[in-house]
Amino acid sequence: MNNADEARERTPDSEIEELRNNVEAGRYEAELADGDIAVLDYQAVDDGLLFTHTETPVRHRHQGIAGELTRYALDDTIDRGLKICLLYT
Repeated sequence: MNNADEARERTPDSEIEELRNNVEAGRYEAELADGDIAVLDYQAVDDGLLFTHTETPVRHRHQGIAGELTRYALDDTIDRGLKICLLYT
């Protein structure tokens, strides 16, 4: 079974209230309606951002939150004229 098969409808508690770049913490954040936060960590490198890790609170997984946060981060990085660097482990 893949992630698409496991996707389920987003619950009211999982609605994204705000997407933001927390520069001080080096991460993009999705603040959810219940106060939980999903994150996409990065490191500034040369003229780009190196994306290193995503994490969504367990009860909010498989609802598309990480994907929406990633799209926001990539769009913001491109809009700022920075290069996108990925880390595969």
